[in-house]
Amino acid sequence: ESNDATLASVPQSLPALLHAHKLQKKAARVGFDWPSVEGSLEKLHEECHELEQAVTSGSNTDIEEELGDILFTITNIIRKKELNAESILQDANKKFRRRFTAMESIATSHQKDLQDCTLEELEAFWQQAKLCQQP
Repeated sequence: ESNDATLASVPQSLPALLHAHKLQKKAARVGFDWPSVEGSLEKLHEECHELEQAVTSGSNTDIEEELGDILFTITNIIRKKELNAESILQDANKKFRRRFTAMESIATSHQKDLQDCTLEELEAFWQQAKLCQQP
């Protein structure tokens, strides 16, 4: 591989999480990688701080850029831990669905419709659902 072709073999048509993973893996092969996951975690904290600044400034362009950096950094942590981003997000989706459904049931048992609840009531039902749905 020539010096300008390190990333050329990574298809741009891949789904975004897989594309990020493969880009990072290729870059790591030439030494462009944090030596440990701790470096990636520090980068995540830095990017979260930059997101806070972007939200404060109100610029959607800056917010999108920082969110992209956060997703890319999270993908890096997942890669370094040799995990699968897609299955991690699928599991998180399933957990959210289980808890939200439990929250709806709890609200119903209190004769409440979710859309009529205050945010505080919803949070209380969510916390109850979390207790009922421990993994």
